[in-house]
Amino acid sequence: MVLPPYRASADQDPTVVLSPQSAVPDPAADDATVPLTGPQAQARQAAAPQTQPIQATRPLSAPRPAAAKTSYQAQAGPNRQAQAPLRPAPAAGFQAGYRGQPGPYRGENSPSGRLHMLAPSHIRQTRPSLWILLQHFFSAGVLFALLYSTLSFFLTTERGQRLDEVAFQEFSYQFLTYTEQTSQLLDLVPATGALAAGIGLVFILVWKHRFVPALVGLAMAVGANVSTQLLKNFFLVKPNLGIQEALGNSAPSGHTTFAAAAGLALFLASPKRFRPSVAFFGMLIAMAAGYSTIINGWHRPADVVSAILLTGLWGILGLVILRFLRSEELDMNSTQRSGLILVPLLSITSFFVGFCALALYWITDTNPIPGSASVAAICLIIATATFTTSVLIALLRPQNKQRSAYRKVWAY
Repeated sequence: MVLPPYRASADQDPTVVLSPQSAVPDPAADDATVPLTGPQAQARQAAAPQTQPIQATRPLSAPRPAAAKTSYQAQAGPNRQAQAPLRPAPAAGFQAGYRGQPGPYRGENSPSGRLHMLAPSHIRQTRPSLWILLQHFFSAGVLFALLYSTLSFFLTTERGQRLDEVAFQEFSYQFLTYTEQTSQLLDLVPATGALAAGIGLVFILVWKHRFVPALVGLAMAVGANVSTQLLKNFFLVKPNLGIQEALGNSAPSGHTTFAAAAGLALFLASPKRFRPSVAFFGMLIAMAAGYSTIINGWHRPADVVSAILLTGLWGILGLVILRFLRSEELDMNSTQRSGLILVPLLSITSFFVGFCALALYWITDTNPIPGSASVAAICLIIATATFTTSVLIALLRPQNKQRSAYRKVWAY
């Protein structure tokens, strides 16, 4: 039988020395029993294809160079595929499409936009920039200045104690017809808010496994309550000016701080896209708890205002801590839509209602009108709660989001 010319297999090195006798098998090797000599051997040797010996360049046991392997695979014939070169890394301006495929950028809320935000050029190394930290420190400075002004005016000055006392008396007079059952329901407002926040924390831990943000939220809530008790019982002293019957200091309000801190813990533990809504409902619970303490005669309006501002300071500290967590910046859920609605709405409300509160306090001081002090206190609490909530939501803006110069200034 006639065998085809010898071809090296895929597992055999093409650079190994092959002699003509080993490279060309004998077509009569299967049925030959005796060696052929003479003219028959010369005829068969002349009919066999001539193969030149391949010079060996390395021992048979030596490792095969990568270049030789690639060259052999490229020349292996139609039955074998050449080794594909490695795909180069994408350029800096590469924009990923859906499921990682190259495609046009379809917006930050689309899957392609989120993958685009995950590019290495857009993710920082869990370290906020100096500008982001300055925003947080400036916001904390504003809240601290408001807290210091509130405590200084309503606690240590004669005019502030008088205005706070008039508002407290008008609240008590207007709600004298409330029954004991209604007062008991109002007493449950802070506890109800804390219970709702606790259920929300458990749900977030089971659903999203956000253990570190939950711990940060709980730490900030504990810090707010502890600082309230320290300020009220040890650091703040109310001078006796003969205006208020209660000589002991009651600012800040412990009940209001408890309700606001519960909402703050849930706010910090929640995913980014839910935080504006959680902040809004937490603000409502804090205001309800503050009003209930005034109606029941436990605290004055200045106590409620100072409690909300103090809790807001701890909220800013919690946001600063979360800025150093990689999981927070990898959370690409945008708060732009909710921010575009809540931040301007709450800011405008706080400035307008705050102006009304100052005007009504001035009227109460110069030309008293029945009910003006209580309405001024209501407006002051609303202005404080909305402004603090607006600041917390505004600080949720992601650092790694690319914006034009126009949108950095005028858009959320």
